[in-house]
Amino acid sequence: METKRKGVEAEAFVKEFLETQGWKTLATNWRSGRGEIDLVMQEKDVLVFVEVKHRPAQWAKHHCFPSMNQVRTLLETAARYQERHPWFTHARFDFILLLGKLPVPEYHHFPGAIA
Repeated sequence: METKRKGVEAEAFVKEFLETQGWKTLATNWRSGRGEIDLVMQEKDVLVFVEVKHRPAQWAKHHCFPSMNQVRTLLETAARYQERHPWFTHARFDFILLLGKLPVPEYHHFPGAIA
């Protein structure tokens, strides 16, 4: 339960931060089939799927990225979202990593990280 709570807090932190940057939230924890996308957002005219990970500060960044199976599921889920929302012509998948404790974690944003 503690891990789930921390994940929800991390996603809320990222959502609020991106909104302060002018991004618009379209969906949170969007599910389809066996997949879930943490945040579906809009940056200008681009549809952005955001995967959020929150890890302890001592973790090396390269150990925090989604596995190939997770990436496959995320891409399938994103494709289902796009089928239901075809008016977006540009989309990308960003990965955001928070290292350390909230409310002031180390913030790493990897735009277009999953292709």
